[in-house]
This record gives sequence, C-alpha cells and structure tokens, in this order.
Amino acid sequence: MLGSPPLARKPNGSLMNTIGTAFPDDGAIVSGCGIHAVLKLDYLEHLAKERQAPLSPEERRARLERAVDLVIREDSVFIRPEPERMDLAFAADELLQQIPVPKTRIRFLGVMEPAIRQAIKRRGELWRINPLPHTADEMRRMIRTARCTLDSGASYYYSMETGTRWMTYQEFERLADLPPAQLGLALREIRHHANRRNKLDHPEVALFKVDARWDPASIANLDLEGIENDPERLRAVYEDLRNRFREAVAAEFRRDDPNDHQWRIAMVQELLGYGPEKASEEILMGLGSEFHLRVQWLPGARLEQGELIYDTVFDEAGSDPHASALCDEKVRSMIFNLLRQHEHKLDFVNIARVPESLSKREEERQQACRQQDLGPAVQGRREVYVAELQQAGAPYEQVYVIRMQKWDVREHLMEGNSLLDAFLLAQDYTEYCLDRHLGCRQLGMSLMPVSTGTVTEHWGGQLLRSTYFQRDYVFGQATDKLPPSRYAEPEFASTLARLLGEAAAPNLIVGRCDKDGRVMFDDGDEVLIDHEGRLAGLIVADNSGSFADYTRDLTVTLPSYALPVVSRKDLVPSLQMFAELYVHHFVHRLEWLKEQFLQHQRAFRSLFRHRKYDDKGCFANRWEKVLDRLQKADPRNLGDRLRASIKAQL
Repeated sequence: MLGSPPLARKPNGSLMNTIGTAFPDDGAIVSGCGIHAVLKLDYLEHLAKERQAPLSPEERRARLERAVDLVIREDSVFIRPEPERMDLAFAADELLQQIPVPKTRIRFLGVMEPAIRQAIKRRGELWRINPLPHTADEMRRMIRTARCTLDSGASYYYSMETGTRWMTYQEFERLADLPPAQLGLALREIRHHANRRNKLDHPEVALFKVDARWDPASIANLDLEGIENDPERLRAVYEDLRNRFREAVAAEFRRDDPNDHQWRIAMVQELLGYGPEKASEEILMGLGSEFHLRVQWLPGARLEQGELIYDTVFDEAGSDPHASALCDEKVRSMIFNLLRQHEHKLDFVNIARVPESLSKREEERQQACRQQDLGPAVQGRREVYVAELQQAGAPYEQVYVIRMQKWDVREHLMEGNSLLDAFLLAQDYTEYCLDRHLGCRQLGMSLMPVSTGTVTEHWGGQLLRSTYFQRDYVFGQATDKLPPSRYAEPEFASTLARLLGEAAAPNLIVGRCDKDGRVMFDDGDEVLIDHEGRLAGLIVADNSGSFADYTRDLTVTLPSYALPVVSRKDLVPSLQMFAELYVHHFVHRLEWLKEQFLQHQRAFRSLFRHRKYDDKGCFANRWEKVLDRLQKADPRNLGDRLRASIKAQL
C-alpha cells in the first residue's frame, strides 16, 4: 500500500484520498488525489528507488497497461474495469479486500458496458455494479459528490465512469475572481488536461454542453506563453475565451442548478457517459417498464464445476451492517430451489429485490394514505423478487418473477392465531391463489404458468417456511407505460385497441377489482408482447384482484372499462376508430367466452366441486357465482352500454 488506506479520513472526517490505482501483478495499490496518470508515475518512481535502478521502457509500459483505476467517494471504492481485461479488475478487487476494504464497500463501474456487466453477472454479483441514480435526490447527490478540483483550485464535475472532468460555464465564469497568477494556472491546467486523453480514450477535461458553435481549437491553441507577468493580456485572453464559451452554451445550461430538471438530467448523462434512454439496469438486461428503475440486486451465487459457491458477502452478514442489509435470508432458499428446479445445470444466479410497488393504483393508495397520515395502505406481504439465471450451455438467460404469498404463516401469527392454525390458513390461501389462477385461465385470461416454492425465514424466534409464487418474466411493455411515440407507428393503435378489448372481456367477467371495488385493468399488469417490431399479443403479468367482485351485476363496473379509450384521447390518431375497435373486440370476446361456457357447461361447473364449499366467499362459491353471471350476460347489450360510457366520459 503506497499512501494511506483508500478509505482513510482526515481529522475533520473528509476522505484523504479521491483516487487510487491498483497494480495486480505487483500486489500493490497507490492512493492519493489528482489524476491517475500522476499516481502511476509516482509508483514507477517508487519501484525505481526500491531497485536503485530505472525501469526499462518495456517494464514501464507493461505495468501501465495492466494498471486498474480506482475512484474513492464517500464510503466506497469504485473499480473502473476495462471490458477486455476483467481478470485485472477482479484481481484489483481481491487486493482491496486484503487491505482490508469490506467487500460491501467495493463496487464496479461500467454498468453500460455489456462485457463488464456479463462478467460480473456470471459471478452472481450484479449487486456490486455501481447503481444508477433513480430519483431526483439520488441524482443531486451524484452531482454533489462529483465536484472536484485539481492543482489550480478550479472546480469540475468528475465522471467516475469516463474519467472526464466537466467544466461548466458558471465555474469558468468564476475564474474571473482569481488573482492573475492563479488565473494563469487555471487556464494552463484546463488547456493541458483538455488536450490529454485517459486510458479509456476520454478527455481529461471537457466543457459542459457546448454546441457546434464551439471550436475545440479555442483551448488546444490557447496562447499563454509569456503573459503571466502581463495581467491585462491574461485578462483579455480569459475574457475572449469566456465569451466564446458563453455563446456556445444554451441559456438553460449557463447556471449550475441541480434542482432544475433539465440541467440535472443533462449533467447526470455526462457523468454516466450515456443517454437517458439507456440509464437503467433493468432496460440493459431486457426488463421492461414493469420493473423500470426499481430493482435492487442482492448477493447471489455461481457454480464452478458443479459446485455451488455463494457470494462471500453472506459470511460478513453478522459483523458488517452493510452486508446484513444486503443479505436477504430468503434468497439462499430461492437459489436452492432454482438449483433443484434446473437439476444443478446452472452457471450463475442473480436475485434482485423490487423495493416498491409496481402498479400505479398501489402507488396512488400509498400516497393517499401518507397524505392522510393513515399509515401503510396495504396489509399482508408485497415482497417481489426477480431472479436471473443461466443454464449451462444455454445461449441466453432466464428471468423469473417471484412474489411472496400475501397471507402466509407469519401474517396469520401476527393476527394471534396458533402456529398450527396459521399453517393451515396459509395452506388454504395458497390453494385459493392457485385455483384463482386456473379459473382466470379457464375464462380466457392470458396468463403465464405459475409454480410455487417455499423459503425459510426467522420471525419471532421461530423458523418459518413461507410460500412464494414463481412465473416467467414477461418481456414487453406495460400498456399504461407506453411512450407517446408508439402511437404514431402504423397499425399500432388499431392492434392495441383489439388487444385491450379482448383482454377487457375476461377481466370484467372475473370481477378483477381492489378491496375498495375499483376495477383493476390497464394500470400496469397488462403487458404487450412485441415480435420483430410488431405487436404480437397481450399477457396479464399479475391477476391479483380476480374474483374479488363476484356478486355485482356486470353493468356496475362496466363504465370503468371506458378508461382505456378515454385516457388515450390525445394519443391515438383516430379516437373514434380506436373506440369502435376496442368495443367490437370486447363484444366479440365476450360472445366467444359465453359460447365456450355454454358448450362445455358441465366441465366449467364441476372444475372446483372437489374443493371445500361455504357461502362466505370460498373460491368454489365465487366460481359458481361468476359462471352464473356469465350465463346471464348479454354481450351486445354490454357493448352498447360501453359505447355510451365512452361517449359520456369524453
């Protein structure tokens, strides 16, 4: 270790180091401030002194080519890997842990590079990729911690991903207040580093948001020779450069304002080195808007020669609070289950937690309860996980969605039930959910197959077995999160109207509502499937709320099914055509469902007769009432009423 430990702090609590460089071949790490090139030269000089002989050009070049850049911020050390040399990045990781730096404090940059992401993914360590900022507060924090200086004291915004220091117009304008000697030093510093490119071929210094009017030669050819002792000439050179900088920057970017959305997004893009459409781990791995910006990757596992190797951070969970927060005890059981399910033929497993509700309706409920100070709006569990794994030799990864059972043993124990009663009630609810899923499919709802699994967890001093439901992830876009640009595509609106109309019919029949009786449709669970750029179908990702309304007449909730049309009145090219297609396919699907039921009535009626029956809302009772309602339904009359509702709400 040349220099202080990476996370060492000064007496005032600030970090002593802002950057570092690892030399894996030598087992050495250098820490300090400034730029990486200087640290590397310091290390080479250190080696020469130790040897008492200069290094040959080949030795110098070899060490510089195999050095790994580190960036130190707040409580973490970030490794900046090179995509083609991930072995060096992992060797640097091991060196840092030997210092020791806790593994939970070591992260990898380069989330946008497929080779980097894939190498870390295969180790079951997606959680170690530096997370992208998801909220405005996180973006502001990222910008705040990016502030840095070099020798002159001029202020920049440092991109950990690219190594570029961004000089904004406001910061350049502030140089006017410096005395001549310091101003000359700042201009020389900007010129020197703007003409240098780092190991990743990015400029060491660049100007923020300059447009095509900016001439790069303005800095490259900046003549500063012999003017240190001529303050007037120095001031004239600076003001000329400042005026050209100002003219090349739009007015909204001339003031640094992290609270301004446009400025904040633009700066974050530069700090990440990529545009906003790519700035999501979920989009990168193929997940769509159902999980947009909402996953938190957790320690996982990998297999080497058939042996399961858990992430070593699990071993730190008892002693390191950061590790304890990351290590979800249920994840171990999930990995075991997936391993058995795939007959141990896996390369790796990564599991993420979805910390927030996915649906718009649930967010609205939570917000309303917070405003009224009513406490959490939802009872029961809402834990959701995403598992990404790869079978040995498979060309692509598989992705599963895992949802913990809403009412399980833990929840029934919290209500005061005995352990035996809680176990029996939880089993009944599992059967209810599986029956509900089967009932929805029987009535024409397009659902993914679902299976169950169990995990062990501690609660109240007891070791419990809790149930979860697992399904394949639906790759597509939720209907309520479609970008407006999609509606301009040829045939998109007409196909969408057909798919929504066909999906609305079974949704109405099974009475899919929340506990307040509000219809649940077109609000996050209906996912469009694309095939070669064309809409190929619609799948309901989650059928929760089905059979909640099993007694009311269909005409009571029918007006809510006008919303998929009304909400798109300013998006679709022809609202009248969209509405008519929607209603037409709604009626056609209802007629088909009723015909299927009447032709196979015995099969429908007897489907759940083997289940325990009561009049208090068991599933067999709900199924019977829903079928009675379908038998009485008049599809064409319902279609006319739906047209009238759409017209009334427009």
